[in-house]
Amino acid sequence: MLKLHVLASGSRGNAAIVENGRTGQGVLVDCGICKREFLDRAATCGFDLSGLAAVVITHDHGDHVRYVYKLLRRHADKRLGATPKTLSGILRRHSISRRIKEYHQPIYKEFEFHAGPLAVTPFETSHDGTDNVGFSISCGAETFVVATDMGCVTERALHYMAKATVLMVESNYDARMLAAGRYPMYLQARIRGERGHMDNTATAARLAELWTPAMH
Repeated sequence: MLKLHVLASGSRGNAAIVENGRTGQGVLVDCGICKREFLDRAATCGFDLSGLAAVVITHDHGDHVRYVYKLLRRHADKRLGATPKTLSGILRRHSISRRIKEYHQPIYKEFEFHAGPLAVTPFETSHDGTDNVGFSISCGAETFVVATDMGCVTERALHYMAKATVLMVESNYDARMLAAGRYPMYLQARIRGERGHMDNTATAARLAELWTPAMH
């Protein structure tokens, strides 16, 4: 019933759509790519933007929010789901119109809200943005959990990840390649930290612990 369309992933931009395959309605998680890329990739995956039930933001880094205001202006009936602190972080960090507030629908960690046929619950994650969240998105018997940009798996993130039938999680780097690479030490420390990103080995170990036959 639930489909995932990853439009972009990486430091140059992030955007993903979780869609109800029966109704065509979906939730856009982050919008950090440019207008042309967003529209081209949404069209390529066959998602009709008229079915966009909500736009939600995990945190306020540019590669997750770069295009969100322009998208909202283009689709003025849509609302931006973000915690109040995340919205404040977006306005503080970026040169973006304060009119983005007109589209804001406040959301709160561990309080479920509905976007069309989808039930969405934000939850705490560990990263160095402002008030970072992941999302648990459910419809019927399926629960899709988006848990990216985490330096470690918090207790509450683990609670929601363990309930997933489909799990999207970020594996960001190889620890040995990072240590031998050209990044300065301060940047390496940021990446490795509990509010940075998870490496491949740690992510694989966590997934091995979480996997159940209900996941697919």
